[in-house]
Amino acid sequence: MRPTGRQRLSSGLALLLCTSLLPGIAWGQSPTSPFSPTILDELEPPPLRWERQGRYIVYEDSTVTDSRTQLMWMRCPYGQLYDFRWRTCTGRAERMAWEEATAVARDRVHGHSDWRLPTRAELLSLTERQRGRPPIDLRVFPGTPSGPFWTGTPFQARSELVWYVYFDHGGVPAYGERDYPRYVRLVRDAPPLPD
Repeated sequence: MRPTGRQRLSSGLALLLCTSLLPGIAWGQSPTSPFSPTILDELEPPPLRWERQGRYIVYEDSTVTDSRTQLMWMRCPYGQLYDFRWRTCTGRAERMAWEEATAVARDRVHGHSDWRLPTRAELLSLTERQRGRPPIDLRVFPGTPSGPFWTGTPFQARSELVWYVYFDHGGVPAYGERDYPRYVRLVRDAPPLPD
């Protein structure tokens, strides 16, 4: 049944009234400003799904929380992305100088902007020497290359040197020059653990 002229007119007036009085709502914006976020943007995001794998809690946003240390880690080395279909990290892990590594730590990654380079002790806490090469749980941290990863810990005796952990020979700590390219795995303090 086709609408009559009176029905079309009343529908048009209702739309005109709505768009003139509440222009933001009609276009998905808040009524206070045409540039403010939508009402949906102001809602809390749904909680992340997760699964426990030993001491680790693996989240769907490609982060991992270590229940022993209360630290949240990027699941893949910087430069790689986690592929949920194949359950591995894809792409190429990037090596970079220490200054660049500290700069990428300030990027917003996985919804967080408080990432940092781990201390030497924090990075060593991921090593599991009984696992071989690399000495890390590859079910939790797939795609980890056997190579050196930066820490944020300067070498005390010479400030131009920084500690790194070599994920090849049992997770050996060493120190080296800041301009030598090494891998990066960022960390942040973890939010409260799920029940």
